[in-house]
Amino acid sequence: MSETKAAAAKAGNMTATVRTAPERMCVICRCRFPKSTLTRYTLALQENLIIDSKKNRPGRGWYLCSDPGCAFKFAKYRPGKRRKGKEHV
Repeated sequence: MSETKAAAAKAGNMTATVRTAPERMCVICRCRFPKSTLTRYTLALQENLIIDSKKNRPGRGWYLCSDPGCAFKFAKYRPGKRRKGKEHV
């Protein structure tokens, strides 16, 4: 750390950087949760939603929380149908 940064830190002028866990939003209830607690879904080649257990498949992913009400609504969810103009990739 440089002398000016060290002096500023002692004087209380610098704030410490705190790392937090990544957060994602449930596609149904729109609440934010830690990424590790959500289930990620991606589109398969047959345009079906499949669970991405490793959370590293390429492409757009949809996150779902563990609430049974969200799971019920997600069963009817069809991604990309509300977009106009372009095909969903």
